[in-house]
Amino acid sequence: AEIFGNLNICLGESTTLSAPDADSWLWSTGATTKTITVSPTANTDYTLTIKSGDCTATITETVVVNALPVPTLTSSANANTVCVGNSTVLTAGTGYKYYKWSTGQEGTNMRSISVSPTAKTTYTVEVTDASGCKGVNQITIDVTQIASPTISVLSGSTTVCAGEEVILQSRASNQYQWSTNGGL
Repeated sequence: AEIFGNLNICLGESTTLSAPDADSWLWSTGATTKTITVSPTANTDYTLTIKSGDCTATITETVVVNALPVPTLTSSANANTVCVGNSTVLTAGTGYKYYKWSTGQEGTNMRSISVSPTAKTTYTVEVTDASGCKGVNQITIDVTQIASPTISVLSGSTTVCAGEEVILQSRASNQYQWSTNGGL
């Protein structure tokens, strides 16, 4: 005789265990029905004593409870921030059977995706491990808007002759790359 049912579950799930036909049943939970539904939080042995006529048999099965995966989730962007118009690569942890992203992308080989958010966006990945258990993680990518620089003349004229000096100023950023557009 044996106990029937799913003996391998994910944390938070329940399973229904069924006994073979008999005159009476007694489970280690105290139940006296042919089937029981259990939701263990750790590996648990369930013992069933069945009686048919003058015969008695005892069966024990273990329900294995698999932990839910907790995938790591990283971004190639420095401090999870990109400039508007740029992209970043999001990467989930290794060793999972399936990846499903909030962007709609999914598959067995979808560990990394490239995203180009135009505003602050939270991305979610759901992974499925070899036991069929699912876990979720998320990451928020901030987007920096770059102000258009304005240039002003501090001293001198906007029209200069070769060898004359003009001092320009811009306050849009803390880093600049100046170009003369081939003039001067």
